[in-house]
Amino acid sequence: MYSPLVAPGGLVAFHDISPDPAEWTQGVARFWQEFTAEHETKECVVSGEPGFGIGVYRVPFHGRNFGFTTASR
Repeated sequence: MYSPLVAPGGLVAFHDISPDPAEWTQGVARFWQEFTAEHETKECVVSGEPGFGIGVYRVPFHGRNFGFTTASR
């Protein structure tokens, strides 16, 4: 949907990605889990805080890796 608006090498940030979602963030957590299975990402989630967290995806630039590694669970 928004991919044409992000340049190659650009960053896309997602919020509320916690694997321990709050009731209102369950859809985001499910999407993030599926997305990270197929894309290189970085994430920052504070333990013990359900429903929070930030995930970042860098749009590929001619197949080059920009130092991101697949998120570990």
